[in-house]
Amino acid sequence: MLRLGLPDLSRAHLAGVDQRRHRRRRAFPGGRADRAGVPGELGPAALGVDLRSYTDDGRAWTGTVGELVIGQPIPSMPLRFWGDDDGQRLRDSYFSRFPGVWTHGDRLELTARGTGVITGRSDATINRGGVRTGTAEIYPALLAVSEVDDAVAVDLSRPGAPGRLILLVALAGGGHLDDELRRRIRTAIRTGCSPHHVPGRSGRARRDRHLREADSRGQCMLNSHDVVNVEAVRTPIGRGHAVKGIFRDLTPRDLPGAIHQAVLGRAGLDAGEVHEVITGCVQQIGEQGVNIARNAWLHAGLPVEVPAGTVDTRCGASQRAGNLAAALIASGARDIVVAAGVEHAGRVPSATGVRIQEEYGDAITPLMIEDFGLVRARNLVGRGPSAERIAPAWHVSRADLEAWAVRSHRLAAQAAEPGLRPRGRVRDHLLQDDDPLMMLTAPIPLTRRMLDRNGMKIGELDVVEINEAAVPMVKVWLAELRPDEDRVNPRGGAIALGHPPGASGARLITTLIHELEDSDAEPGFVTMCCAGGIATGTLLERVQRVSCERLLRL
Repeated sequence: MLRLGLPDLSRAHLAGVDQRRHRRRRAFPGGRADRAGVPGELGPAALGVDLRSYTDDGRAWTGTVGELVIGQPIPSMPLRFWGDDDGQRLRDSYFSRFPGVWTHGDRLELTARGTGVITGRSDATINRGGVRTGTAEIYPALLAVSEVDDAVAVDLSRPGAPGRLILLVALAGGGHLDDELRRRIRTAIRTGCSPHHVPGRSGRARRDRHLREADSRGQCMLNSHDVVNVEAVRTPIGRGHAVKGIFRDLTPRDLPGAIHQAVLGRAGLDAGEVHEVITGCVQQIGEQGVNIARNAWLHAGLPVEVPAGTVDTRCGASQRAGNLAAALIASGARDIVVAAGVEHAGRVPSATGVRIQEEYGDAITPLMIEDFGLVRARNLVGRGPSAERIAPAWHVSRADLEAWAVRSHRLAAQAAEPGLRPRGRVRDHLLQDDDPLMMLTAPIPLTRRMLDRNGMKIGELDVVEINEAAVPMVKVWLAELRPDEDRVNPRGGAIALGHPPGASGARLITTLIHELEDSDAEPGFVTMCCAGGIATGTLLERVQRVSCERLLRL
C-alpha cells in the first residue's frame, strides 16, 4: 500500500501475484489513485489498459473466473521474440486462442467493483482423458471445501505413459487430511471441474514451505538466503577408556581432523574455500585445550589461513557450533562454515575438570551455590540428582524408564548408517535457559518456543532427535509435548550409543539428517539439555530437487 500526499485521493492498491509462484509480473490490474484498494483483491485495471476476463467461447464476463486478456494495444506489449523474424511464435503464444486480443496466460476473475483476483496460470495445461484444462480451473472447485486454504495441482506426465495428477493442499487451522476429507475434495473437483481431473493422489502440504517452493516443474527450490547443510559425517561412538577404549590410540586432534577430511571430500570442497571452523568441546583441558578446533584443523594438514574456534555450551556445545555457523552464514558474514564437536573421554575424562577446580578454584560462586543448589567443583547439579527430582514430579515410573532404555538399545542395534549424501536446510535454531536446579527440563520450554516461532504443532515434526542424557529427561519431555513416540529417536539414543558431551549435538544433527533422507521425511528437530539448565534446539528441513509425488510422503 502506498499513501499518496494528496488530500482528495484515496490509497492506491499496488499489489500483484506472488512472483515466486506465478512467473508473471504485476501490471494490468495494477492500481489507480482514484480507486481504493480492497483487501485480498488486486486493484482496478491500470489507466489505459483494456482488461477483460474471457470465457472459453470468447465472451467478456464479470463475476466468474476466465482468461485474462488485453483487448487493445498498450505500450508494454511485446513486439517480437528474438529470432522470430516472421512473428509466428509471437502470434502462436499470445494471439492464437482469441484472435485480435492478447491472451496473457493467467486466470482472472473481475468483480463488479472493478477489482481483480488472479487464481493461477492457465497455460499450465493438463490433458486427462483427452480433456484439456489448466490447473487454475481446479482451484475454484476447491472453494466448496472449507478446510482447504490453498492448493497446488501438478500433472506428472511421462512420454508414452498416462500422467498422474497430484494435488497438494494446505489446510486451514492445521487440520488433518483424513479419508473423509480426501473424499470430499475428490467430489468437489468431480462436480466443479471434471471427473477427468480428480487427482490420483492428494496430500497435505505445509503452506510456508511446499506451496511456496513448488515451481512449474513440481520441484523443490532453494532461496538465495537459505542456510543449508550439504554434508553430515560422524565417527563411531564407543567406550572411552585409556586402556580399553576404542579410540585409545587416537588423540582428540585425530577425530575431528578425520571428519574434516571426509566432509570436505564428500562435498567436493577445497579446504581453502572454508571461511571458518567452529568446534564444540566441553573439557577444554590437556589434549583438548588451547583451541582444539584450530589444533585439529592444523593437525590434519589443512590450510593455516582458515580460522577455527572452540565453543562450550556444555552438552550442547557442538549443536551450538552448528547453530552459530548457521547464524554467521545467514548474516552474510560467512559463506562456508564447518561445524563439529569432539569429546575424547578416554584421553580427557570428565573428572579432569573437577580435579582442575579442586586445585585452582571453583568456576561457580558461593552465591550461585546458595541460590540454585549447585555442587562445588562440578558447576552444576548432576544428571543423576536432576533425574531423581524430575521423575517423581512427572509421575514417571521405574518401569517406564527401563522400557525407554531398552527401546534405545533395540533401535540402535537395528539402525545402520548408510553412506548417504544428505542435505538439510537450517530453518531455525534456539538457545533456552531454565531452572539450573532441575537442569534437565530446559528442552520443554525450548521446544514450545521453537514450535510457536515457526507456527507449527508437535505433530508436524516428522523426526525428533532428543539427547538421552538421562531417561527421566526424555520421559518428562514426552509427557509435556506429547509427540508420536515412534518419531522420537528412531535409531536409538545416547542410552545405547553413549553421550560424549562436546560431540553429541553434532552426532544428533548427523543422525537426524540421515534419518530424514532414509525415511523420506521432513522436518526434523534436534534438542538437548545442557549443564546449568540450558537447552539447544535446531529445526532442519531436507533440501533436494524432488518431485511433488515424493512431497506427498513428507
